[in-house]
Amino acid sequence: MRGKRLLGGFLVLAALIGTVAFVGRSVAAKDNDGPNTISAELIGQVYNPSPTVSAQYGYVSYVKGLEASAITGPGGTLSERSALLTFYNHTTVDRVINNGPMRAIDRSGEATFYFNTTPAGDFSHPETLRQGVAVMTATLRHQVVIDTLTGAFTAHFDCTVARNESFTINGASYRLGKPGQHFEVTFSGHLNQPAPPSGQMAGFVTGLELRPTGS
Repeated sequence: MRGKRLLGGFLVLAALIGTVAFVGRSVAAKDNDGPNTISAELIGQVYNPSPTVSAQYGYVSYVKGLEASAITGPGGTLSERSALLTFYNHTTVDRVINNGPMRAIDRSGEATFYFNTTPAGDFSHPETLRQGVAVMTATLRHQVVIDTLTGAFTAHFDCTVARNESFTINGASYRLGKPGQHFEVTFSGHLNQPAPPSGQMAGFVTGLELRPTGS
């Protein structure tokens, strides 16, 4: 009888361990692949040539699944001058709401990511961040919230992939997301006076996977 009780206890313990391990694996998978996982990181600047138009541009400093060296051109040090992947957003102002020292600005427009095997970006000349092949274009809406006392701001972008093209890195072909896919971008930054640029920023992307071509 004692042996049967011990055997039953071991079976229950084994079942509990298996359940905990399964839950652990499920949570880990969710953490690694969920929509809140950082899939890319961006370094950029802002230029507002008029009260109604704003451009945000820069380079991709991290892509989940790739080493930094894979997205860096000649020179060895990743910067806007050597990054193989860059971005450029063209947006127009929809409305401005002031609330004490805080200012909320809503904008809409288009985001484009570029792949350039001979990078030559220069923050002093924003158009250079648009060189190369447009590998992904998305529609966007974003809100930027500015502390007008300090010049600090945060910006959140809701984007939907409109079209994409494959590109090749280290002999493998990839696509950024797929048409219709929603992804988000979050930036923190600081306004700059005098412009240009109107500000500097850094942030991250969630919900946009790097997909091997054919997947």
